[in-house]
Amino acid sequence: MPWPLSQAPETYQTLGHFPSVYKRAWDYDQDSDEWRATTSYQMMWRYSKEHILKYLQPRVYELDLIISVHPLIHHLVIEALEEMAKGCEATREEMGLPVVTVVTDLGSAHLSWFDPRIDLLFVPSQEIYQLAVKHHVPKWKINLSGLPLREGFWTADPISPEQKRLLQVQLGLRPTERPEVVLLMGGGEGFGRLTDVACAIGDMLVGLGFGQLVVVCGRNEEVRKSLSERRWMSRQLGEWLFQPLILGFVKNIDQYMTAADCLVTKAGPGSIAEAMIKGLPCLLTAFVPGQEEGNISYVTDNGAGAYIADEEPDQIAAKIQEWLSDPEVVQTMSANARRLAKPDGALQISRRICDGLLDLGTELEEVKATRMTRREQLLQRKEQRRQVKIEADEKLQACDVSGDADSA
Repeated sequence: MPWPLSQAPETYQTLGHFPSVYKRAWDYDQDSDEWRATTSYQMMWRYSKEHILKYLQPRVYELDLIISVHPLIHHLVIEALEEMAKGCEATREEMGLPVVTVVTDLGSAHLSWFDPRIDLLFVPSQEIYQLAVKHHVPKWKINLSGLPLREGFWTADPISPEQKRLLQVQLGLRPTERPEVVLLMGGGEGFGRLTDVACAIGDMLVGLGFGQLVVVCGRNEEVRKSLSERRWMSRQLGEWLFQPLILGFVKNIDQYMTAADCLVTKAGPGSIAEAMIKGLPCLLTAFVPGQEEGNISYVTDNGAGAYIADEEPDQIAAKIQEWLSDPEVVQTMSANARRLAKPDGALQISRRICDGLLDLGTELEEVKATRMTRREQLLQRKEQRRQVKIEADEKLQACDVSGDADSA
């Protein structure tokens, strides 16, 4: 896409530091019925149309499927494919190139996620399902699947207490029989007041007399270094020196979640979905206005945690103390979290796409030999499109040769 749309990922990271600006941008078109009818979309399409067509035209003959995991992409792709289909006097469906959207927001979503023309739409929660229906996506196209997560979260089966204690030892923690391991995460980029919250929780645990703290700082090396060099308060009479486990970016976060008893983090959909699978009560401390606001109610309304802004680190620490002092409360929230868990989201999405759109499922063996499968139809249309392109290139080359001859 053309500049500045090509800088959208970097812009999003910057806007995260200016929540009021992001909130205004989020709310601007939310009263509209369909994103395609908004002035924002129409301006975006007119501005980027040539770039998108230029990108897709030479590639469309090689593609079997397009999957979008971003709300601003699939409308533009479908629009471009329809433009290309008109040039061939066909419909987009006749081109045999399905477009799929996987919604990656959990409790609330911008209307730009929803396009009734999509071939399949995968949503992670009942809340997003209702929004899709509201914005006119046909129900038969909507699949309630959960979020696609990394393989470490493909099962929600709790491990035994003995296995959990063994894992705690492997990760450098003390094995414990009561809930006391607090996992604090600042997201991949380590946003938020991570230092203040970590210090408040750590000092509280020292006074409490028990508890362990794991801080995952992500890529925020400054925070990791600051917390690693901090001199933490020791237990009275020198009985125990509190020392939290300070980490940077980790790839085995599923293991740390399995070893923990509660999670303190911002209201990102991925972290929440992962925590539900691991049965972790969530204390949410920050959110991106608009898209993550619904994640707060998703957790709190279902009894799986609470929300306290990270501007109040002492209150966050007090809430964690309240939880750790009452194991039954932690156990209840853990059970509520597991009821929200959808650990097979990635597998469900893959199977539905492969079985329903590409005929790659096991039921392919049962297809009668006399009937052409959808996969075979796709390959046939793909070959037809390739032949059309070859013929067009040959005609263009012949015209160039003829023009050169006339000039000579």
